[in-house]
Amino acid sequence: MADTTTADVHGPSSPDPSGTPAGPPGDSPDDPPDGSTDDRTSAAGLTTAWGGLAVLFAARAYRAVLLTLAVIATLPLLWSWSSHVIRTGSMEPGITVGDVVVARPFTDLEDVPLGRVMVFANPAVTDHEQLLVHRVVSDLDGGEWATAGDANRDIDTTPVRREHLQSRAMLLVPFVGKPFVWSADRDFVPLAGWALLTCAAFALARRRPTRDPAAPTARRRRPPRPPRTPRARRAPHRPRLVPEAPALARSLLPVLAVALLPALVWSGSANASFTSTTSTTGSTWTVASTIVTSVTLDDPSEAVRGTVALTATVTGTPAPGTTVRIDYAPADTTTWRTICTTTAAPYTCSWSTTGLTNQEYDLRAVLVSGSATMTSPVVEAVYVDNVAPSVVMQDPGSPLRGVVTLSASAADAHSGIDRVVVQHAVAGTTAWRDACTVTDAPYACRFDTTSLLDGSYSFRAVATDVAGGTTTSSVMANRTVDNRVASVSVADPGAYLGGTVQVSAAAYSPSGVVSVRIQRAVAGTTTWTDLCTDTTAPYSCSWDTTTVPSGSYDLRAVLLDRAGRTTTSATVAARRVDNSPLRALDVQTLQGGQTLGRIERGDSLLLTYSGDVRTATITPGWTGSAIGVTVRVRDGNLLGRGNRGDTLDVLRNGSPVELGSVDLREDYVKSSRTVQFAATMTAATVTVDGVPVTRVTIVLGSQTSGASVRTSSTATSMVWTPSTAVLDLAGRQAAATPVTESGPVDRDW
Repeated sequence: MADTTTADVHGPSSPDPSGTPAGPPGDSPDDPPDGSTDDRTSAAGLTTAWGGLAVLFAARAYRAVLLTLAVIATLPLLWSWSSHVIRTGSMEPGITVGDVVVARPFTDLEDVPLGRVMVFANPAVTDHEQLLVHRVVSDLDGGEWATAGDANRDIDTTPVRREHLQSRAMLLVPFVGKPFVWSADRDFVPLAGWALLTCAAFALARRRPTRDPAAPTARRRRPPRPPRTPRARRAPHRPRLVPEAPALARSLLPVLAVALLPALVWSGSANASFTSTTSTTGSTWTVASTIVTSVTLDDPSEAVRGTVALTATVTGTPAPGTTVRIDYAPADTTTWRTICTTTAAPYTCSWSTTGLTNQEYDLRAVLVSGSATMTSPVVEAVYVDNVAPSVVMQDPGSPLRGVVTLSASAADAHSGIDRVVVQHAVAGTTAWRDACTVTDAPYACRFDTTSLLDGSYSFRAVATDVAGGTTTSSVMANRTVDNRVASVSVADPGAYLGGTVQVSAAAYSPSGVVSVRIQRAVAGTTTWTDLCTDTTAPYSCSWDTTTVPSGSYDLRAVLLDRAGRTTTSATVAARRVDNSPLRALDVQTLQGGQTLGRIERGDSLLLTYSGDVRTATITPGWTGSAIGVTVRVRDGNLLGRGNRGDTLDVLRNGSPVELGSVDLREDYVKSSRTVQFAATMTAATVTVDGVPVTRVTIVLGSQTSGASVRTSSTATSMVWTPSTAVLDLAGRQAAATPVTESGPVDRDW
C-alpha cells in the first residue's frame, strides 16, 4: 500500500496543483523534442553573450587606463615633484588642454635650459601668482630669458628672470586633467557625461563574464515537479537593497577618487596660458623616452622663386622609424600643407612654388620620433615671387662727355628690388659691361665717360628682385660719347642743406683743367657768387650755409681749361638752405643686444639736437623723464625707398612722436614688412663743443609685433630727418635739414 501511495504522488499521472497533468519529461509544450534545439534562441543568446563580453572588456580597459594615468600623475608627488593641469592651448600640438605636466623642482645651481619646457610665475602678472608652462627660447643676457608657447607666433612680451622659474617639465600625462578643466570652466555638460560614462564603466567592469550559451552541455531530463502543499500566504516580496548597496559603493569609490584627484592635487597650481604675443620654437619635449631630439628648418631665403631646396636638421639620436615632414602655410595662418615627408637624413626635399600665389608663406618641419612629435621654429614670411620686376632705362642724352648721370626706374610689386645694374656696350655689339650697380632708389649713379673711347654706345639696365628674378630694359642705342670738348658737372648735395656742407664737381678738358669754380645763386636768379675755386681733382669745397639767409638756392660749376676756354655746367636747382638755430646735430646707435647688425632688445638710438629743446613739443606733457613708446621699423619698399631704405620712427599711444624719421640705409626688415618694439624714451641735456644741447635716448625692449627682423652685415651711415614741430627754449622752430651719422662708417645696432 505504501508503494501505491508513492506512485500516486510522483508518477507521471499525478495531477499538477494547477490542474494540468505534469506529463513525462520532454512532453511539456514549452520544451523542444528530444535531440533538437531552438536555432533562433541559440543565435540570440550567442550575440548577447559576445556583446556583453565586448562591453566588459571595454569597461575594464577604460578603468585600467584611467587609474594608470592617475597614478602616473600623482606618484611623483612622493618626491616633492609637482603636477600641473594645462588650462589653455598655447603649447599645442605637443601639450593640449587637460593634459597634466609633471615637473621637478628647479634649483639655483642649474643653468637655465634653452629649448626646454619650464613652469614659471608669469612676470607680467604682479597682483597674484599665475603659473605658465612655456618653453625657454633664448638668453637675453642680463639675467633675463625669452619664453614662448609652441602654438603661437611671437615670443612672450615680458622676459622671465631666474626667480620666476619654479620647476622643469619632465613628464606629460595626457587627458587626465580634463574633468578639472571642465569643472573650473563650469562646463557641466561634458563633466556630467564623463562622470556617467565613468560610473557605468566601473560598474560594468565588476561583472563576471557569462558562460557562452553555444558551449556544448549535457542535456538533462527535467525531474518531476514535487506536489505543492497548501501553506500560509506569504507577505509580498520586497527588494533586498542592503546587500547590493556596498557593492555599488565599492564601484563608485574609484570613480569619485579619480574625479576628485585633480581638485585635490592640482587645484590652483598651474596654468599654461596664452600671452598676448608668443612664438613657436623648436621642440625638445619627449614623453616616456630618454631620447632627446630637436628639429630645425633652414631658412631658404627672404624671397624665393621656382623650385626651392628645403633642409631640416635633426639633433640628438632619433628613434628608429623617425620621419620628418616639411609643411608650408600662407603667412600668419595655420592652414598647413605638406611639401614632403622624409625618413632618413639628410632630411631634404624640393618645394615647387610655380603654382602658388605670389605672397608670403611660413615654413616648418615636424618630426615624429617614437612617441614624441616635435615642431621646428617657424621660418616666417618667406616671399614666393615668381613675377619678374620691371625696369626702364632713362635716356642719358647725347653727346655724353665727362661725368654724367646714368639712371633707371625699377619696381617690383612682391619681394622688392634688390639691385639695378646699368650697362653699356659699343653700338652694334652685345659685349655688355657694367657701368655701375645701385641698390637704393633712386637707381642712379655718376659715370665718367672719359673711361670710354669716343664713339657710339648703347645703354641698358638690368633689375634683379630679392627672389632672384631679373628683367632687362629696352636698349637706349646710338648715344654718342665725345670727350674732344671740355665738360663739367655738379654733384647734387641733397634737397636740404644746413651748417657746413660739401659741394663737389667733376670736370674734363682735352687741353687740361686749370680750375673749377663752384657757385651759388638764389633760386631762379642769375646773380652767381663763388663758393670756392679748386685747381686739383677731386674738385670740391666746403660751404658754410650759415653765411646766407635760409631759402632756396641753385648751384653750378665753371671750368677753365688750358686753352683759355670756359665751360659752364648744368644747374642743380632749388636746394633748400635751412639754418634755424635748432636743427639735428647727430644720430648714433649703441649695441645692447646679442647680435651686431640686428635690431633687438637692449639696443639704443641717440638723437642729438643743436640746442636745448622743449620736450613737450616732442610729445605733449613730456618732461624728459622715462616714458614708454613704440619703435616702428618699416621696410623701405613700403615707402618707395627700396630694400635698403628701411625707416625708423617713434610712436606714442599709436601716434607719431615729433622726432621725424631715421633712414637706416640698410635692410633690417623683410620685404614689405613692419616690426615694432616696446621702448623707453628719455631726454637729457648734454654738452657738445661747449654748448648745452638736448639728447633723446630710446632704448629698445621686447619686440611686440612682426617677426621679420634681419641681420645686416653692411656698414652704413644713417640719416636723421627731424620734425619741424619741435621748438627750442626760445620758441624757435627746428630745421628739417637731415643730418648724417657722424664718425666712421660702421655696422649699427
